[in-house]
Amino acid sequence: MTARTEELEFTLYEFHLPLREALRTSHGLTIQRRGLLLRLADGNGYVGWGQSMPLPHRPSRVLSQELTAWQDKALQDPAGISHWPHSAAAASTAWSDLQARRAELPLYRWLLRSQLLAHNQAADEGAFTEQVALPLSALMPTGSPESVAQAGKLAVSEGYCAVKLKVGSDDFRADLLRIESLRQAVGPSLKLRLDANQAWDFSTAEANLAQLEPFDIDYVEEPTDGLAALTELAAASPVNIAIDESIQNLADLNQVLTPASHQKAPVLVIKPTVLGDLAQLWQTLSKIGNLSKLRVVITSAMDSSLGIAAAAHFATALALAAKQQPSQMDPCGLGTASLLAADLCASSLEISQGKLLLPEGPGLGLVPCDQAINNCATKVAQGWWQAESLSA
Repeated sequence: MTARTEELEFTLYEFHLPLREALRTSHGLTIQRRGLLLRLADGNGYVGWGQSMPLPHRPSRVLSQELTAWQDKALQDPAGISHWPHSAAAASTAWSDLQARRAELPLYRWLLRSQLLAHNQAADEGAFTEQVALPLSALMPTGSPESVAQAGKLAVSEGYCAVKLKVGSDDFRADLLRIESLRQAVGPSLKLRLDANQAWDFSTAEANLAQLEPFDIDYVEEPTDGLAALTELAAASPVNIAIDESIQNLADLNQVLTPASHQKAPVLVIKPTVLGDLAQLWQTLSKIGNLSKLRVVITSAMDSSLGIAAAAHFATALALAAKQQPSQMDPCGLGTASLLAADLCASSLEISQGKLLLPEGPGLGLVPCDQAINNCATKVAQGWWQAESLSA
């Protein structure tokens, strides 16, 4: 295969999306989501889109620095973008979306083909015969035990096979009441996940995790802060530990994937729209080998529907590369579009029986609408992008 370079017109926007209700975590209240939206266009009428949104508790200066770098033309050369994970994620998504639209393929098919071909492997065309339906986990409210139980029963009736409850923003005794109520409401077989968002110090985390054993918890995300502490907790905890926001970039992910951390491997919660270039993320995750040996759960960062679609396509391609049916994946955290009071797209991806349905149209399968861009976004930079691709 040979490389070719082409010039694409880019338009970069900053956008803000309000939440329907404030979301309470151990980091405080989140009332809106802020991110960057990138449009890439070639000279033949094809357009690709990508977005990235820093996690709610990350300082706003993280995104501001990247937006300034675009305005200063520091990021208009793809070679310099890898140091800026949100810009790299948005740019690689937009570029992949554009390429998939040219090939008239859904993004997951294009990702699978391009990544397997890049490693001299053949794509299994037989894997492309069914509409993709990704199992989802449902996010529970952090209200009274009664309201949590009611939400859990609703999730069961809607076909979800996992529920997730935020903990750590309240006294742990109050958390335990919610957990007990939720477990009773959803029954013994449904996966029950907790997310502490780094609420506890190490000793508190150890003590709290010991009290969770009776509730058959699938895993607890980020009970404390730091990769080293989480890996140490994972080795001894009676409850599975998941690493999420402590993985801020691909270097952090590489650290987690070192053999020394696999004595009792933590669950990896991966947010493709946050960690950087999709191709580099794929290459990093490929070090795992057979994905069934190490649990990987794909989630959003409370993204717009555009970002959720990108993460869903990435998850689907990963599953198919591992010879796994997408419908049998670990439930993904991609059912969060309903948390937004406004979205970049006119409609979100369809959820049916607790599963996210990917459209079979080309690329991401959806695009931002002009009205949403006018209402929620501001143009911050425009220019030309030097893109390099592989051709046979």
